[in-house]
Amino acid sequence: MFSQFFKRSNQSKKKVDLEEKENYPFLQEQSTCKQDLTQKNNNQQFIPIPKGHEKYSEKDKEKCPYFSMQQKQEQSSTNEKDPQKKKEKKPKGGCPFMPSERKKNPSLNSCEEGWNEEYVSPQSYLIDYRGFLSFSFDQLEKPDFNLKEKRKIFDTFPVYLKHTLFMKDENMKKVRELEVAQRFFVYDKLREKGNKEFNKGNAEESIKYYEQALSCFKWLEHVEKEEDEQEEEIKFELSEEERKAEQERDDEIRKDPFFKNLPRETEQERIERLKLLQQIRQEKKEFRKKYKGLMTTYTDDNVILKDGEELTDSQDIEMRQSMLMTIYMSLAVAYMKCFYFKMAQVALDDALKITQKSSQIYFRKSQCVAYNKFSDLKELEQAKKDIEQAIEMKQYEKIFQQEQGILRIMNLLDHNECYINLAHYVVKRIKERTEYETELISKLFQREKHIEEVEQQLIDEGKTPYEEGEETLSQANIIPINEEHQEYEIILEMMRKYYRVIEFYTETKKPDQVRIAKKELQQLSETVCVMNYLLKLNFKNYKENSLMIKLKKEYDIDLENEKILRRLERLKKNKAKSIFENGNYNFEVFQYAIKDYFKKKEEKEKKEKEEKEAEENENNQENLTVKQTGFRKVISNIFSCEFILQATLVGMIFGFFYYMTTKDNMISMFIFDQMK
Repeated sequence: MFSQFFKRSNQSKKKVDLEEKENYPFLQEQSTCKQDLTQKNNNQQFIPIPKGHEKYSEKDKEKCPYFSMQQKQEQSSTNEKDPQKKKEKKPKGGCPFMPSERKKNPSLNSCEEGWNEEYVSPQSYLIDYRGFLSFSFDQLEKPDFNLKEKRKIFDTFPVYLKHTLFMKDENMKKVRELEVAQRFFVYDKLREKGNKEFNKGNAEESIKYYEQALSCFKWLEHVEKEEDEQEEEIKFELSEEERKAEQERDDEIRKDPFFKNLPRETEQERIERLKLLQQIRQEKKEFRKKYKGLMTTYTDDNVILKDGEELTDSQDIEMRQSMLMTIYMSLAVAYMKCFYFKMAQVALDDALKITQKSSQIYFRKSQCVAYNKFSDLKELEQAKKDIEQAIEMKQYEKIFQQEQGILRIMNLLDHNECYINLAHYVVKRIKERTEYETELISKLFQREKHIEEVEQQLIDEGKTPYEEGEETLSQANIIPINEEHQEYEIILEMMRKYYRVIEFYTETKKPDQVRIAKKELQQLSETVCVMNYLLKLNFKNYKENSLMIKLKKEYDIDLENEKILRRLERLKKNKAKSIFENGNYNFEVFQYAIKDYFKKKEEKEKKEKEEKEAEENENNQENLTVKQTGFRKVISNIFSCEFILQATLVGMIFGFFYYMTTKDNMISMFIFDQMK
């Protein structure tokens, strides 16, 4: 067996030797290349060359990614070894006085056009509701009061100020204790982080940093009530007097027949009971400390506004106000980027309370209204006045008269162009809104005019035109929108559903799902806007609308006629209904909204029915009581003291006259004799 194996191995060796002799010159070159490469690898620690790369020419090697990677490593290794090139390395970071492009303030034209959305706070479950007191140990601690009555001042604070309640870590506490000049550096760092996220396109994330920067100078603080009642110390070892007192208490308890036959507690059992009590108290303290935020109900009694009341130096006050104004502006721009136009207006109003001499505030106010598609003509006219005022104020502001380098740092280099462009854009929006409202009202008036012509034609032919509906104008106008138009109520319910979805995905930290829900909400908002405008049209008070006065004269429609007004009311409802029917909706949201709407409607009707029945029962009882009380009053009057006195007095008078008229008594006989 082994001899055959060795024979085969010798034969294979001979074959290899013959092959080596035939290919000897090529193998010699290959061995020399391998030696050179191994030397390089030993010196520079390179990766060994793969098979087949030895045959490549220099041009082919340049194309190969492996050799290009080797050349980069060689260059880096030579640079590291060269001491002169190390000195030529540039320091990290840019100029400390020139912020990078990512950290610059938001530009003046960084907003987009969209429909207004309500801001859904990530901490809404902590702010708007009672604390999760069901998790507490003491169920008696649940507050039994009306939350709205206890939060009249707290509810006036904007959301970004309420968020400062949750910024109470140790670092922020230390920052708030510093002087204003020292706080500025932390504030500026947080503001730059917010600018960086905003310029990346993460406006929602930038709002968090801006709120943290705001909390350096203005914040809400939760004040805990001091516990006057100290916990009794648990004593494991008792003195003789304490032991006797406890024995007496035990004897008194055992006088009760229920506790008479119970076994007495031993010393070891008493110690175990006290240890368990101490453990429960400790767990209770730890639980309260860990879930403090969840168990807190914020009211006017336990929340204090820190608004720099302790500052006395005028320079500190001025510096703080300038920082607050800047951060309010940054918050407003971030809100506008996310289509939270109402929240942006709140932030700008707070900035106006600080100073009314900044043209940028009026610029942003005009921008906030112009880019909001929900804005009506009245609001757009006010936006036009704001931008005109901003352009006029800008001419005298020192900040815009600085050098280009300073303007570049503040990202205000293109201020002239931005102000003029916004003024043109506001005029354009006014024109578009006027055309939009004119078109909607004109279609209704054209339809009404056509109906009048058909009606007149029928009268001329001797036919009586059919008038749909018998309700009067007052009946058509008194009923509010949310009760008379169920399509509008359904679409509002859909919007509420979208906000619940956004709130859920915001709390669960799923930004992609939030983005999808907001995109669908923007599409739905357009339908809501048109329906809302149509249903709020008031043809009776047409004198308050200049556009309606103009179209009334153009189409020659008598808006004083009750019949025409009733018909226009019906036409606008039908138009709103057709817009609702032609809308493009998410089927799941639409289905949920319809179910909730009819469920609420049934509950409302049931409640109204119960209230009506209760009122009828009360009225019936009142009628019965009135009848009963009438009879009772007669009886009570008869048997009352006043009635008895009056009856006796009248009886005495009649008796006296009767006695006087009779001839048998002495007085009458005397009077009769005198008369004779």
